[in-house]
Amino acid sequence: MPYAVTIVPVSPMRAEPKHRSEIISQVLFGEFVETEPVNTDGWVKVRNRYDNYEGWVTVSHLEPVEKDVFDAPARFLRPGGSTP
Repeated sequence: MPYAVTIVPVSPMRAEPKHRSEIISQVLFGEFVETEPVNTDGWVKVRNRYDNYEGWVTVSHLEPVEKDVFDAPARFLRPGGSTP
């Protein structure tokens, strides 16, 4: 699962793959992430496409997507960051 989209309203991004670990950021509903292979205990290391933060989220908060879907929103952004 190299690409995924967040399917929950807010997914805490943690420094370590543990629920007791510090929350370093959040991934919001509909945001795309790049992923590494899933950890055996249900955690996956991700990088948020929006701000490039890296951390750990639970895999149940994500849905895999194809690369063309991952790349699609970027095609609609203008150089100034606004949408058409």
